[in-house]
Amino acid sequence: MSDPFAPGWRPVYTGPDRELGDVGSGPGFGADLYELYKAGRSLLPATAQVFAELAGTVHHTHGPSAALAHHHWHGYRAHLLWEQLRDDLQRALANASLVLDEVGRKLVETADRYARTDQEAAARMRRELDRQSEPFPTQPVPPRPPMPEDFLGNRWRYGGRERVA
Repeated sequence: MSDPFAPGWRPVYTGPDRELGDVGSGPGFGADLYELYKAGRSLLPATAQVFAELAGTVHHTHGPSAALAHHHWHGYRAHLLWEQLRDDLQRALANASLVLDEVGRKLVETADRYARTDQEAAARMRRELDRQSEPFPTQPVPPRPPMPEDFLGNRWRYGGRERVA
């Protein structure tokens, strides 16, 4: 079985898969499969990367806000509320990144599986892939976005490295 994430991948028709049932067929379905593939291979991973970068940006506010609270104890309760809000935002951004990345991968797998069940759909999808001006970029495996628990006092753990605040 070919790897739908490999550069230059093209779907291969391998005959009907009776387990899938009637999921659509023909060249129009092949164009729809191409759109699913494009979304999963390019659009959703790019959006996942943006959310991961935003989570990283929020992650790097741990040090400065902790230092501020240490010097100004009178705002301690407000600081605790701010930390909770920041952590919730960071967790939501990181989780959105992970979910978007996983949905993109599932769309690519789905397009590949369906194209293998319909010769006309696979042929149309191959034509659409051949028509695009630039190949899809190699699908990176993004690092896990940082979570609030990755802040280690005055250091961050992110992307396999530790950084000092």
